[in-house]
Amino acid sequence: MGITSSLYVALSGMNLSQAGMEVASHNIANVNTPGYSRQRLNLETTPSWKGGSWGQMGTGVTAQNITRFHDEFLTRSLNVKTSQYTDAAAKKSTIDALEAFFNESDGNGINAALNDFWAIWDSVADAPELSPTREELVSIAQTLADQVRMRRQDMDSVRKDLNSQIDSAVKDINGIISNIAKLNQQIMVSEDQSRRQEANDMRDTRDALMVQLCSIIDVNYWEDPVNGAFNITFKDGPALVSNTTWYEAGTETDESGDIHVIANNRRTQPPWPEDVTSKINGGSIGGWIDFRDNELREFYLQYESFVDNLLFQVNNQHAQGVGQDLYTDITGTSLISNLPSTIFSFNGDDNDLRISALVPHYDSKDYPEESDPEKISVRFTKATKATNEITSTVVWNDDPAVKKWEITIVLPTDSNGNVTATAEDVIRHINNEKSSQTVSGVPTLPPQGGAWPYRVGDFISAQAAPGNNWTGTINFSGGSYPTGQERYQTLDRSLANVLTQGQHLSYGSEYASLTTSLKHTNNDVIFTAREKGAAGEKICVEYSAHAEGTPNSPLSLTVYTDPTDGTKRISINLGTDENGHVNTTAGDIVNLVKYDPQTKDLVDVRTPTDQTGEGIVKEMDATYLDRSGSFDIVTYDESGEPTVYKITVDPTDRLQDIVDRIGTGFDTGVKGVRAEVITDQHGHDTLRIIANTEAGYQYGFRNDTSGALAVLGLNNLFTGDSSGTIGVNKLIQNNPNLLAAGRLTSDGNRNLSREAGDNSNALDMADLKDQRFSFYQLSSATLGTAFNTFYANIGSYNREVTTEHDFLYGVMESLQNQQDTLAGVNLDEELADVLRYQYMYQASAKMISTVDSMMETLLAMR
Repeated sequence: MGITSSLYVALSGMNLSQAGMEVASHNIANVNTPGYSRQRLNLETTPSWKGGSWGQMGTGVTAQNITRFHDEFLTRSLNVKTSQYTDAAAKKSTIDALEAFFNESDGNGINAALNDFWAIWDSVADAPELSPTREELVSIAQTLADQVRMRRQDMDSVRKDLNSQIDSAVKDINGIISNIAKLNQQIMVSEDQSRRQEANDMRDTRDALMVQLCSIIDVNYWEDPVNGAFNITFKDGPALVSNTTWYEAGTETDESGDIHVIANNRRTQPPWPEDVTSKINGGSIGGWIDFRDNELREFYLQYESFVDNLLFQVNNQHAQGVGQDLYTDITGTSLISNLPSTIFSFNGDDNDLRISALVPHYDSKDYPEESDPEKISVRFTKATKATNEITSTVVWNDDPAVKKWEITIVLPTDSNGNVTATAEDVIRHINNEKSSQTVSGVPTLPPQGGAWPYRVGDFISAQAAPGNNWTGTINFSGGSYPTGQERYQTLDRSLANVLTQGQHLSYGSEYASLTTSLKHTNNDVIFTAREKGAAGEKICVEYSAHAEGTPNSPLSLTVYTDPTDGTKRISINLGTDENGHVNTTAGDIVNLVKYDPQTKDLVDVRTPTDQTGEGIVKEMDATYLDRSGSFDIVTYDESGEPTVYKITVDPTDRLQDIVDRIGTGFDTGVKGVRAEVITDQHGHDTLRIIANTEAGYQYGFRNDTSGALAVLGLNNLFTGDSSGTIGVNKLIQNNPNLLAAGRLTSDGNRNLSREAGDNSNALDMADLKDQRFSFYQLSSATLGTAFNTFYANIGSYNREVTTEHDFLYGVMESLQNQQDTLAGVNLDEELADVLRYQYMYQASAKMISTVDSMMETLLAMR
């Protein structure tokens, strides 16, 4: 080749040293650019040639490509940990705010207000006749109610803020994925097919966007090996980016006001919009959703359990007493829904449902049968084969013996036949499964303008039963609930179903029972259901003798299921002596029932503690076990003469049943008073009791064993049925003399005296602070201890989240340091490269100058 080859070799060195300087300068310029990865010019020798007998001769230098310092495994690890860290950070900031709201350290929180409340009752007990003390009690009760209500408002504000942040973050997702899709397009155009020449800066920008995306949600992503485009999906969910196409994410608000994340938002062709809320388990959105739907929900339930007990226990105790003034006209403070309802209590915890009709029932309205909301019945069945879909049907049963809407909800099962749906799934299905809209916009039965077949959401709505978390998996044995192929549970307006605090009715009597008090003495038998609640009321007991005069008949029993209503009937055939006379004692029945295999799972049985059980029993009509209790109304005529009237209450009673027992006229039922139902413009009922003041009548209450006065809002201190509605009774605010510090005491069960200075109920109210009650997830405790446990649970969760947050921060910091070491720009190294390329350029230039001199010498030879 000669001298010219040396010239070209030197020229390649000058060109590549200049390129190296540009790369080093680019690195130095971006030393503070977030997400920038330092770049390197990769040099390689040009192909050599055979230079005669002395061997291969080099031809200079060229650049293979410009690459960035990048480790895919490290980048992915950092993205995964970013999602986990921001998840924990989102929870930590939220729980920090919640704990600050419930701060009890300044002495002005619920704890202090609760202690003041108990203390003031001691003061009232010391001097129940003093008006200033009563007025102070009203003020302290108002402070307690305000504190309880404000903490609920604080919890609601946290929830509202979570939903707002989720909604805003989803908009950020759309901005990020649209930019990634654009970068995919630019990278595909910029990079050649061999992928030797990469769009380094674009890739850095895309990686930085991926970090932002992973800080919001957890995703799956991979690079197309052909064109270099990123494809991104929700974790275990639908696509966000596919090459150059991005799929908008959106939000929807459910019935409770919570935001749900929707993939493929607003699409009118496949892939269809899909709710992916449950599939997001990382990033800020994952942390907010997890906290909102799990921890915050738990805190709500615990707090509401505390408040529910506070309201009921205080009101129930207050209702036992009497103030210095009696009542002449009182309207219950509880709003009672006139939407027929029923509660499905499935096996296990945290999955019970309240099913309500969409239209109210008015006693004054003459309904066609198909339009009566109390003609709706519901049952749940299991799917006959594995499926993941809830289905439902609505059928009008025109059988003259039935005449009801029969709604069947079919729950999904796994391959083993186990139900896989949660109560929340059922709630969502029922409330969203609608087929029609009414002409007037007001729901009717059957739905106006609806096409057959009707949908379940046209007839009923579903909510979690009071005090229940609705995320538990529904569990029931057999193929349907209620059990039996044709069994349905009918909606009605029983107080236990339509009252928010209906579970407290027949307070202290969770288990249905029956005392067979027959003729003679020492012959009572007490039957108590083994199942709690309404299920225990489905048991009936009857005593029957053998045919008249049948001698030596043995005592026996049979248990059978009544085909008409599905109840269990225990029929006891009484034994007789040789003369055919019944000789069965109460003790004989106890021994028979206690050890009979058919009844041991149905009832417990015993005789009263004050009886021997030796008395002979007699025949008895079939009688159901029940959970009924009662309260006394004591009336006073113009002379002050008291009369006691006992009003029985069962959880299955309707409000009208209570009205009928009190009486709708001054001379029916309870003499001197009348009762009525008041319905407001929103369709809520309340109970009103009015005294005949023209005849000088007044009245008070005593001895409530049913809990009815507390849940109906009669003679209560607090109003409301939750932390959001708690307040102090306006009647007592306006007249503190109605504070029930004393009690009506009996003399011969009819002669009662009302003492203005009596303090017995005030003492019992003060003693409530030491009584233990049952709470959701707080075990048995006093009211004060329950609240402290709830507050401690917030602190405990905060410590747990803080530990996780700090650990992940350390992991993130370690990975980031590794990333900076690998990809970060080191100015010292870059300056060293600048000097190397400078010297390379100078040496190459000197080489060209030398070759030039050689060429001049060559040309001078003539």
